[in-house]
Amino acid sequence: MRKDGATSEIMSIITLTTDFGQRDSYVAQIKGVILAINPQAQLVDVTHAVSPQDVAQGARIIDEIAGVFPEGSIHVAVIDPGVGSDRALLAAEAAGQRFLAPDNGLLSSLFRRCAPRRVHRLVNERYWRPPVSVTFHGRDILAPVAAHWSRGADLADFGPACDVATLVMLLREEPRRVGSALIGRIETVDAFGNLITNVGEADLLAGDRDAFGISISGERIAGISRCYSDRPSGSLLALFGSSGRLEIAVNGGNAASQLDASVGIEFRIDLHDK
Repeated sequence: MRKDGATSEIMSIITLTTDFGQRDSYVAQIKGVILAINPQAQLVDVTHAVSPQDVAQGARIIDEIAGVFPEGSIHVAVIDPGVGSDRALLAAEAAGQRFLAPDNGLLSSLFRRCAPRRVHRLVNERYWRPPVSVTFHGRDILAPVAAHWSRGADLADFGPACDVATLVMLLREEPRRVGSALIGRIETVDAFGNLITNVGEADLLAGDRDAFGISISGERIAGISRCYSDRPSGSLLALFGSSGRLEIAVNGGNAASQLDASVGIEFRIDLHDK
């Protein structure tokens, strides 16, 4: 808002992460609401292919994108199995970015890594789209709030501050040690069939990458590769990917199919396997 009372158009990036898929009009409706309020908004589709109601998957995606967008970008996340209930809707500032999401754990991965600077509940109906559907808060509350935020509204305009300690946080399943071994878990499978795990580099004891042996679905992987092409085409391998987590992959192939592996499968890392 300018000092003379006129509203200035502030160009802003607004990203969308949902479990809506592409078959229906839901994504387009959200975009239409945003553009009706701020035609200058730059809309970015992160993904609309989050598994239905998979809050944990959405939380990982939000955490992954937070570090790559320009400062001040607004990220709208709508994976909301509790829509219409008394769960809160949140607006938050963290990592130099702005976030809008239900209070169901969608922001928990991000908040563990980077404590939020401010978090407020969305209660000021002035910034909503009437009438509000009990089944589509993404369109009628989160989208218009994102658009108004992109035009210069302050976070405090949307509602009262929250105590961060009261927010819903998903439990993170840490890899566990069994003797000298580490037991990890597949957290997600990407579009290439790579198995992305809950093991980070810091979880492994210091040592030569060749010293580690990984056992999964009856297969054995010797050592941790630097990149996919370190192993011959069609070979099973393990490496630390762009997320910083251990991935199990096949060079030129699909590890999920080859191993018949899915989210939740456990695997073993022997830490001294020369």
